Amino acid sequence: MIIKCICGEDSWSYKGMKDGMVVAMCLRCGHWFIPEVSEDYNELYESGLYHNGYQKSIGHVPYKDRYDHDYSIAKSRLDNIEKFGCYGSLLDIGCSNGAFVHRANEYGYDAVGIDLEKDTGNIDNCICGSTEVIESSSKEVITMFDSIEHFVDMDHIFLEIVRILKPNGLLVIEAPDFSCQQFLDKGIHWKHVRPLEHIHMLSIKDYVYLLQKYGFDGIEISFPIEGKIGIYAIKEKRCFQDNSDLVGYSNHSKISRC
Repeated sequence: MIIKCICGEDSWSYKGMKDGMVVAMCLRCGHWFIPEVSEDYNELYESGLYHNGYQKSIGHVPYKDRYDHDYSIAKSRLDNIEKFGCYGSLLDIGCSNGAFVHRANEYGYDAVGIDLEKDTGNIDNCICGSTEVIESSSKEVITMFDSIEHFVDMDHIFLEIVRILKPNGLLVIEAPDFSCQQFLDKGIHWKHVRPLEHIHMLSIKDYVYLLQKYGFDGIEISFPIEGKIGIYAIKEKRCFQDNSDLVGYSNHSKISRC
């Protein structure tokens, strides 16, 4: 499966090989990504392998055994979300073991989660599947914790987010920060450059471009831990009509760091 850069460009420079896969950098905008993945890429998630056996193979604790840890972290994430005054219905995309969803419901949200993992449907308030099953304009908040970098098609997932969010809805993303000093120092050798799972390696510049392209404003950025970035953005009606303003984009006037 051939992957294009987030800006639509299909020309790239070779940055190296890792885990038997090519890592590339877009010649137009500088975004790092994996230019080709297996046709059965989603099978890694749908089979349940990613959350359990695969995590063990790379020396990580399986997601099902991380519930208490994820439940604890969910408190600080929800405290941050509450600062934006967004309540009501919430969708967690890539909900994994459901810990965040469960805590969100305890906070008073009408929260559901969705994940490709085959066992997700056995978790309270979580479903197995893709976002197409979620009703349009039905959620006040969408959260994505360590999941957006796994998506092959950025255009598709952002169009889905826009479709599902209500006007003035809040999008929350937390993911590896591919503009942090660790990445700048180590490049392809950084721990979050994982070609088997992290398809798009998003930087601050990439997020600003994507969010403004798809009609988000009021962007705030935080850095919850070293090497991670938190994005908070409000859905608005306007959006970019093309990619002509991407090259050399450096307008950070709509970013505030919290």
